[in-house]
Order: sequence, then structure tokens, then C-alpha cells
Amino acid sequence: MYGLMKKPSLQYIITTMCVSTLLNGPVYTFDTVSSTMDCASNILDSNTVNGTGVIAGHQTQGRGNHGKAWEDVSGENLLTTILVDGRRLRRYPSTGYGHCALRAALAVFRALNDYGTESAPITIKWPNDVFVRDKKIAGILIEYKKDWVAVGIGVNIGRQTHLVEREKPATSIAYEFGVIPPILELFHKIRSSLEETVYAESWTAALEPYMWRLHKKIVVDLSQSRYIEGVHRGITEEGELLIECHQKIHKIHSGSIRI
Repeated sequence: MYGLMKKPSLQYIITTMCVSTLLNGPVYTFDTVSSTMDCASNILDSNTVNGTGVIAGHQTQGRGNHGKAWEDVSGENLLTTILVDGRRLRRYPSTGYGHCALRAALAVFRALNDYGTESAPITIKWPNDVFVRDKKIAGILIEYKKDWVAVGIGVNIGRQTHLVEREKPATSIAYEFGVIPPILELFHKIRSSLEETVYAESWTAALEPYMWRLHKKIVVDLSQSRYIEGVHRGITEEGELLIECHQKIHKIHSGSIRI
């Protein structure tokens, strides 16, 4: 059975620290949930306030992009979903609200820079990941809930052996920057930054310089075992990947860059 964490000071800390004016909804904290995305869906109603957040210490059925499972160690990650009013956002014919994943990744990027160092550069991997030295440190999942965009964010914080033992190793704030920030502090930084990035009229110029493998050769896996190989040339305002292949620029709506 899932329940609110019995720490009444948590809500007080988040509320008093919050400097957001648009994303300023309440924050619900739980010990264990199936996923923060499912939990956010359950609390969504006509009275939901923009920026309402869900934080969990552990997810039993956490998920990432393309249906992949998200693994976590209890208390060692920021696991959160933030509800953003989709009526205030642009919806594009080609990508819908897909651009929100990159906008959220930019918010995470900025928050992590408060802990980062020049020796461990942070980059954003299209379409929804944040990397440090070619290893994943955070992931974004976007789902649509009626008039709302649910922004799921997972950030690896502590030293977790399963991260480095993977076939494709991941990493964490502790491994890369030598600090373990409080979960609520990191949430506050990300939500405040998300308000700036998700509503910005122009945002690609702020993100592109930090894109993983920008102006380098990449291979993008598409649907039905198809792929395209070329040079990463940035993104569009809609969140599409631009890849140059045979001297022609292609726009990719959905896919994944191989590591």
C-alpha cells in the first residue's frame, strides 16, 4: 500500500523555497509508487494547479522512453513527475508536445551545472536524455494527460553499483561531481528552471551548443529496424533532430541516437 511520507516538514520546505510563479503547484511525496507518472495521473483533476509535482523514493514499475524500464535504488535518485498546463504550450502538427522533453532536459542540464565541473561536461542527448562524459545521468519521459503535459524526470544521485555494471554504463551526480545533493533541493532547482525553459518563445539556441555529438557522425535508430546515418546538425523548434546525410538535411520526428 502506498502512502504519503510521514515528514510534514517536506511540504513546508518545498513551498517556502519555491520561486516559481507559473509552476507553483503542491508537491506530493511518497515512499513507494508504481511510477510517479501513474501517481500524477491519479491526482489530476479539475483543481490541479500548474506545476503540481509528485516525488517518490522508489518506483516498482518505473518506465522510460519507448517502454523501457527505469531501474532505481530506493532513496538514491530523484524520481518525479511535474504536471504542466498544456493549454499554455505550443502543440506542433509533427511532434505534438515532443519538444517538451528537450526543454525539460535543458532544465535538468542547468540544474546539474550547479554541481558540475569543467572536467565532467554535461550534454543533452536527443531526444530526452542528459549525459556526462558519454554516460546517462538523467532521463525524461513525456506523456499527455487530457489538457496536461506530464513531465517525468529521473536523475541518478547516489553511488549505485548497477549503474556502472551495465553493458552501457550510466552515471550519477555522486560519481561525477563528488556530491550528493538533497532530493528536494534538486527538485526545486529543476522545477524553477523548467518554468524558464518550457515557456520560452525561443529555446533551441540555448540548448544546441550543449547537444551530445553535435556536428559529429551519428546513427539514429528509427522504427521497424530502420536507421539513418549522418552528421548531427541540431534541432528544430518543434524538437525534431536535424541530420545531414548525402548533403541533404533530414528532419527526424522520433528515434534514438545510438551510443
